[in-house]
Amino acid sequence: MKTIGVVENKGLAVYVKMISFAAVCAAATLLLTACSGGADSSTSEKSNETSATTVASTTETTTSTSESAATTTVAQALATSAQTTVPMQKEVLIASSLKTIPEMNVKLDGKKISVYRSDDNTLLQELEFQSDLSDDQTYLETEDFDFDGQDDLRVNLTAGTPNVQYAVWLYDTDTNEFVYNSAFSALVSPVPDAESHTIKSFQHVSATDSISEIYQYNEGNLVIVQRVTITAEGDQFRYVEYQIGESGDLVKQRDELLSAEEIQSMTA
Repeated sequence: MKTIGVVENKGLAVYVKMISFAAVCAAATLLLTACSGGADSSTSEKSNETSATTVASTTETTTSTSESAATTTVAQALATSAQTTVPMQKEVLIASSLKTIPEMNVKLDGKKISVYRSDDNTLLQELEFQSDLSDDQTYLETEDFDFDGQDDLRVNLTAGTPNVQYAVWLYDTDTNEFVYNSAFSALVSPVPDAESHTIKSFQHVSATDSISEIYQYNEGNLVIVQRVTITAEGDQFRYVEYQIGESGDLVKQRDELLSAEEIQSMTA
């Protein structure tokens, strides 16, 4: 309607010429269609086949992309849940407490840790460890792993995240010395939780598979109270949870397939 209006404003002669030209075009189109009907039919079938193939390929690609995205999402969620920020320290102070001598200054030099009394710089203890890391990759950290109110020591034996291994020394308040603890040192990426008095360990088995564990420290013993394994199965994940039973052994409490979104919400 808009084009006709413009043509009418230019006069009847122009309008007639446009109508005649349109009629010629229409006749030519009809003739071309009659002569090439078979070819059009063949072309249409090929076009339909091509469209079907394209749709199938697109669907397959979309499905693959969705599965990849789900895997990436879970991997990111697992990585985030295990990530901790650790300062790269070579020297730490351990505050004095009712259970220890006055403040201690602890220094890391190569593969040796020296513990000094802060007030007079008296050497109290030297600790040694072995690792394949260079000196600039090794750091000191203080944590109260056994929840006795006294800071303990650890040094990383591997670099980066996840799956960081540490050498851990617990402070013995009877001897006023740091004592190497093999049970704590065996944990992967341990994180103590002072509120619940538990130690959480997280290990990446692969990009999507993981093992997380929770331990309690009771009377000098590190006891596992929970284990959760997550394993990819197609576009879903097998979630298996074990809890400590009355016998003191881990008992399976849950075993089910979950979506990527469900896993992500649980690890957020």
